[in-house]
Amino acid sequence: MNPIDVKILELRKLTSNFLYIEYYSHTNCECYKLDNEYTKFRKDTLVLNTVEEGIEAALDLAINLITRCKHEYYKKLLNQWKH
Repeated sequence: MNPIDVKILELRKLTSNFLYIEYYSHTNCECYKLDNEYTKFRKDTLVLNTVEEGIEAALDLAINLITRCKHEYYKKLLNQWKH
């Protein structure tokens, strides 16, 4: 299995969402994005990196960010239940 496939599987274990490409007006270019389901908001989109930087870099960022978001989300939920 190649490294990108391994990273895809790792991301799929963390979230049911997947990377997509969309124009990002702040940088005036197309970027990889990922919808973050671990949020208290109706929608939270993580802007990862430009398409030119490649999908492997986007997967690395997505795995790191979604892991952090998931951890913080459940940490806040547990704190709410304690109080």
